[in-house]
Amino acid sequence: MRIHVVILSSGQKEKFSFSLKKEMTLIQAISLTGNIAPRPLCSGLGRCGLCKIRCLTEHLKPTSRECALLTERELATGVRLGCEHVVRPTDADVEVEIEDKREQKKRVLRAESCVGLGLDLGTTNVCWQAVRLDTMQTLAQGSFLNPQSGMGSDVVQRLLMAQNCTVRHLMAELVRKQIRILCAELGDVQKICLVANTAMTDIFLEREVANLCTA
Repeated sequence: MRIHVVILSSGQKEKFSFSLKKEMTLIQAISLTGNIAPRPLCSGLGRCGLCKIRCLTEHLKPTSRECALLTERELATGVRLGCEHVVRPTDADVEVEIEDKREQKKRVLRAESCVGLGLDLGTTNVCWQAVRLDTMQTLAQGSFLNPQSGMGSDVVQRLLMAQNCTVRHLMAELVRKQIRILCAELGDVQKICLVANTAMTDIFLEREVANLCTA
């Protein structure tokens, strides 16, 4: 199965396609590509409405949750909740449209030398602080939403998704990508220290998480 996605962002349209490797919800599959900004979803409860998509091909049959949350006009024009529809590798191809919620505000950092970067990888947010290693002077600090949020807002859902090694690698790469971007903005980053709870650590290091799922 291939999923074709049209992203609406600041009045512009971008398109990309990808092959589905594992059964999951539409919003999880799209989020895993890293092509849309992470969003604080409601763990598939069908309440937040932040995973709205619009079917551009055949309209998916609306669920009871969608009928309760979406307007008649939205339902008639193919708007659905990405968390309500599970897709499988053997399904027919679909094309959907999704609005990107990426923030326009950008970090303004001055590149430095001899930089150390500390990160706290939380389930919801990633907090960071950069210092000069020779003086321990704080250069900058901030936070961003954990890019794995599209896999589920709670740690249990993340672990369930991460049982698949391919998905686990993609989840880890979502965080690594953001760290690489941050390092490029900071300049000469010589040391990185990352802390996290056991679940987030194992996913980041791509360790087997089956035992955690049964704990």
